[in-house]
Amino acid sequence: MQALIQNGAVAQFPYSLAQMKRDNPGTSFPRRVDLPFEAVVGALVDVIQEDRPAVPDGSVAVPNAAPALVGGNWVLGWTVRAKTPEEVAAERDAMSVPRGQFAVAAAGAGLVTEQEALNWAGGNSLPATVNAVIDALPQAEQLPARVEALTALNVQRMHPLVLMLQASLGLTDEQTDGLFA
Repeated sequence: MQALIQNGAVAQFPYSLAQMKRDNPGTSFPRRVDLPFEAVVGALVDVIQEDRPAVPDGSVAVPNAAPALVGGNWVLGWTVRAKTPEEVAAERDAMSVPRGQFAVAAAGAGLVTEQEALNWAGGNSLPATVNAVIDALPQAEQLPARVEALTALNVQRMHPLVLMLQASLGLTDEQTDGLFA
């Protein structure tokens, strides 16, 4: 990974020797070019990519748009920032765990008993908290909801029943997300 440096600043990144030759067709270049390569049009330098930093929950590391001169080397670093609401929503949309794993997580959080978790994981019966949410649905929607809750291979974070269960138990988004970890 290289950059074009002009007057001590990044003029273009990423950049390559082939691109430098295309951009300067009237310029003669040596057969062998070692970096950094100083030319009339600027310097072609190697760019070092920093290791991705550790990121706290709710944050994301994004590569900087351009490298910076650090200790004599051009280095492409990272910026750690809070996730946008759109990024959080996309992550939640993608959250899915096997029904058994969800049942174990719900029992671990004290939302269902161990026996209810075992029955639910096996597709035998639903926990009382789930039945209460389904009972609040219109009559015509209850049987399909029960069958789906008992037979779905995976539980989706943003499924309407999960959202209803979250609301009925007073769980925060973060607590509900934790059931899908």
